[in-house]
Amino acid sequence: MIEPISLTAVGVFALTEGVKFLYTQAGELLKHRRERKEGARQEGSEPELRPPADIIEGTVDPTRPNDERLERLADELQKRRKSLTDYADDVEAVDPSDVALLKEVDELRRLIEVIYGQRITFKGEDREPSRPLVENEVLAMEAEIRDSEVGVVEVDSASASVDQRTDVTGARISGSTVGKTTVGPLRKEEESREEEDQP
Repeated sequence: MIEPISLTAVGVFALTEGVKFLYTQAGELLKHRRERKEGARQEGSEPELRPPADIIEGTVDPTRPNDERLERLADELQKRRKSLTDYADDVEAVDPSDVALLKEVDELRRLIEVIYGQRITFKGEDREPSRPLVENEVLAMEAEIRDSEVGVVEVDSASASVDQRTDVTGARISGSTVGKTTVGPLRKEEESREEEDQP
């Protein structure tokens, strides 16, 4: 996951309003999801992405959410939203030097960016300006959010070989290590063990 270092350059006003926007947007997305599940959603009632122009660097299109991505990320979205409740309600003051807070803000922002397919950059950030994201960017961001580690590759640089073994004994789909691939001397070690086992 990318560290939210760029947010340290955002002023108090932009960051405070940014937190409120992200918190509200996440709530609208979760409400939209519930209504869709209950069959109570009206046509054209999807929450559009419309951040305040005075806190955004670049242009954000007033787009609608991707329901499939929202469904996959809903639990994490709710969790990150709750972590910012006191800041959104002005119970706690937003501090741009609070790295833990900035990480929570960045996590929530990245979820919303993936769900809408739009980059959201606040004024003052050392980051690409707000703009629509291409599909590959969205997929890469979602993969980071889901924190999947796909394979651990070990290579013998002196003897890189096409012979390899994939151990998927403890494979899981999300938030885990999926298999272990070893390239190099493993095959020779196995053959050696087989020879020792023979009578």
